[in-house]
Amino acid sequence: MESKQPPKFGNCIPILQVVICTAYSDYSWDDMIAKVGQSDRLVILKKPFDTVEVLQLASTLTEKWRLLQETKRRMSELENLVVQRTKYLETANENLQTEVARRTRHEDCLSLQNEITSLLADSSAASGETVSRILPDYLPIDALGRWASLDSRIAKRM
Repeated sequence: MESKQPPKFGNCIPILQVVICTAYSDYSWDDMIAKVGQSDRLVILKKPFDTVEVLQLASTLTEKWRLLQETKRRMSELENLVVQRTKYLETANENLQTEVARRTRHEDCLSLQNEITSLLADSSAASGETVSRILPDYLPIDALGRWASLDSRIAKRM
C-alpha cells in the first residue's frame, strides 16, 4: 500500500520490527520522527534499493528480534534466581538469628553459673561452714563424711 502519509507507529505490537519502503521523499527524517515517534524498531528504506540491502536489513532485524527475545528470557531467569537466592538468604538469616539467640541464652546461663560459683567460693573462703551448711540440704554427707549421691537421697524418700 502506497501512501504519502507516515503511518501511525505507536499502535504497533511492541516486539514488531517495521520497515517502511517508500519512493516518496516529501517528508524529512525529522518530519517522520515527529509524526511516528522515535523508535529503534522503525527503519525507512527509500527507493531505489538494492536486493542485497533488503536481505541484509531483514537478516539484521531478525537477529535483533532474536537477541531481544533471548535477553528477555535471560532476564526472567535471573529474576527467578534472585528470588530463589533471596529466599535462601532469608532462611539462612533466620537460622543464624535463632543460633545467636540460643548462644546468648547459653552465655547468660554460663555467666549466672560463674557468679554462683564465685559467691560460693567467696562464701566458703569466709566461712568453711557455709558450704557445709548449705549443701547438706541438697546433697547429704554419708557415714564416712563423703558427699552422698543424689540418687541415695532420692532412694531414701521412696
